[in-house]
Amino acid sequence: MRSADTRLPTLAAPSPVAEERVDRLLVEVHADRAALGVAAGMAVATRMRELLASQEGVRMVLAAAPSQNELLATLASAPNVDWSRVTVFHMDEYVGLSPG
Repeated sequence: MRSADTRLPTLAAPSPVAEERVDRLLVEVHADRAALGVAAGMAVATRMRELLASQEGVRMVLAAAPSQNELLATLASAPNVDWSRVTVFHMDEYVGLSPG
């Protein structure tokens, strides 16, 4: 397998204003949409780097809705992600639904 730099980006992720654990899921509450998107994008990028360090590629599904803009912008600018080894599928909840 190819090695990848799994270090965190140089910028620190925004700190959540609250956290709660529900079973094994850690739920974070952030100050606003921008902070949430950056934190989520940084978490995804970190996991991608970890996976790329141990396997040939990563496949993932991403939404391309305005609510995802901050996450997608953070991912697009994330350092040390070898995008040539990533396959992204677009998810759109409107596909196949009739208008109205």
